[in-house]
Amino acid sequence: MLEREPGYPVTRADCIDAQRPCPYVSCKWHLLTTIASDGRMYKARDFDERDPDSIVAALVEMSETCTLDVADKGGMSEEEIGDIYGVSADKMKRDSMTAVARARARIMMAMDPSDPYLRYKESK
Repeated sequence: MLEREPGYPVTRADCIDAQRPCPYVSCKWHLLTTIASDGRMYKARDFDERDPDSIVAALVEMSETCTLDVADKGGMSEEEIGDIYGVSADKMKRDSMTAVARARARIMMAMDPSDPYLRYKESK
């Protein structure tokens, strides 16, 4: 098992008042990268992961680095969320509409999984 470096936050209480931008890019809540359920890491921004200067530059240009900090602020507009992720408000609106439609379809499937109309809608 990998050992965490000393000072690495383990709980939200450990990092709520910590340094920002957050230097712990391997944290699952960090906005610079996304860790998939299978353990693969995806870059949310364009940077060279082998070059420390590139990582620092990407961190400095981000308005937020922690998903939990963003959640603590409460509701945000699609434009504000788009700024954080580096995409347009229109892209955020499309993504949120897709996510809501998929969630709605899954809820409806849970209510009546035998309905073929619902199965068709979820597969789209």
